[in-house]
Amino acid sequence: MSITRVPFVILLLFSLALAPAAQERDALGAFRQGRYAEAIEITTDELNSNPSNRDAMTVQGWSLIALGRFQEAASIADRGLSLAPRDYRLAFIKAEAEFNRGNFRESLRFLERYADIVPEGSRIADAYYFMGVILTELGEFRNADTALSMAVHLSSGNVSWWVQLGEVRETLADFVEAEQAFSRALQLNPNATAAQAGLERVRSRIRQL
Repeated sequence: MSITRVPFVILLLFSLALAPAAQERDALGAFRQGRYAEAIEITTDELNSNPSNRDAMTVQGWSLIALGRFQEAASIADRGLSLAPRDYRLAFIKAEAEFNRGNFRESLRFLERYADIVPEGSRIADAYYFMGVILTELGEFRNADTALSMAVHLSSGNVSWWVQLGEVRETLADFVEAEQAFSRALQLNPNATAAQAGLERVRSRIRQL
């Protein structure tokens, strides 16, 4: 029985055709697996090939945030937003980067943009929480109460968010509402010391009323 032999040149061409797929690098996959430096390297190559690739900018921005490289993250977000001002992914990257750089009003501007673009976005609860923290830092406690109340309404299981809300309400002398927030935090985690201390403070104030 004769054996059919495939010409070497055909085998070579077939192997070359498979090479790009075998060598293809997945930036999003690298990010999801915590390989942030690799994700940045891949997206840098992608952006060199296509400078307007906002998907690459997004993954690069996420990776830079994860590595604490906030200035670079803000820069890549700016680059993408100059092309598409309503790209909600880049708006949140910009907001988070500026928050971590202490540029609170700039961060607030982009958090509000994110909430305007995608009011039911996957990170909308985080957006309202960051708004609340920023407004607290700026001394706008009533607005901070509103933002934090929205955050815990959207994601009710975060102990630290309830504590933050309780502290803002305590500052506003809304002691009954503060008591409710601290109590909710303790329902979630009976060992939350900040919530325990806050509850004791506001109950003491309520008794004095």
